[in-house]
Amino acid sequence: MLTKYQDNAHRERFKDTPLRKLFSTAWQAPVSKEASAPINETLPEGAIILPIYNGEVASRWIHELSLPETLLVRATNNLLEIRLMNGAVVDRPIVIYHVTDGQNAAVQVDLSIVVTAEEGTQASFLLVEAGDGEYLNLGTMSVSLAETANIEFVHAGLNSKAGSSLFDFVATQASESQLHYMSYQSQGAITRSDIVFEVEGEGAYSELNVLNIAEGREHISHVVNLDHKVPNCSSNQQVKNILKDRAEALFDAQIHVFQDAQKIDADQMTRSLLLNDGARALTIPRLLIYADDVRCTHGATVGFIEPDHLFYLRSRGISAEEAKKMLIRAYAVEIVDTIRSESIRDWLAHRLDHDIAILL
Repeated sequence: MLTKYQDNAHRERFKDTPLRKLFSTAWQAPVSKEASAPINETLPEGAIILPIYNGEVASRWIHELSLPETLLVRATNNLLEIRLMNGAVVDRPIVIYHVTDGQNAAVQVDLSIVVTAEEGTQASFLLVEAGDGEYLNLGTMSVSLAETANIEFVHAGLNSKAGSSLFDFVATQASESQLHYMSYQSQGAITRSDIVFEVEGEGAYSELNVLNIAEGREHISHVVNLDHKVPNCSSNQQVKNILKDRAEALFDAQIHVFQDAQKIDADQMTRSLLLNDGARALTIPRLLIYADDVRCTHGATVGFIEPDHLFYLRSRGISAEEAKKMLIRAYAVEIVDTIRSESIRDWLAHRLDHDIAILL
């Protein structure tokens, strides 16, 4: 799968991601693990957990779980298939926990996830990427939403400092379906997400929310294609960056409104908070609009912590570090609050507090 990026590295929408650093590494195949399920951290309360180790989806770690009858899971090597049966409403979060071990060698891991949401289904998914050492995760996820399906997907990148991730997400939406995608990236040397929404049914709604936290020389890219192929649909994209040192964040997002797709309402907004002069945020909005009765907007802001806000908190006896934490959290929590699942939202809020404390 890495050859895809090597073949396209010279193209416009790839050149701003420092992929050459990954091409120069002699990646090795990962090792298998026969031990117990590799869960080493607290996950959302009451979750259905599907563990993956070094890209291997082991059925022995899933059979003992209590899965709802309306949720079908099949695990074969590096492929995880999930199907939500017609009308299924899963009130527990479905957590795909992928841990990669690159402590003894620089490993490359391939993983494919296929999710089929049949008509009228509702569920919240959380994909956690975590690991140790130097590694490269190459993941793909394909999601198909039938009519009136309502699916939430949260991707939390909690990789090691030397870990990198290249992740492809492709979703197709039928009529009256809703897809809420949230990306939280807080660690990792190089992280890139290629996200595609193919809106093929009228009345569909697509939502993308992104929160990036980066320091050092970390790089985070989100490259988005949102295709409105039919009339009477809406979408919303909201991105927030918190960047320190020489960290970089790229948001390259294209909204494509096809010729017959009238009455489209699409919004896109990017905000970046820089904690020093060396950090860099790059926003590239792309609007391809071939219909004449649409509403499409985009905007971007870049700024620093407001001195007046900091002074206000300091004047009330709050230390400088604590005041910064409060301001950064208030800025970031707006994205976390978009998560529908209460247990995933609470889990990620705790993770946000942890990451802000490390950042300062």
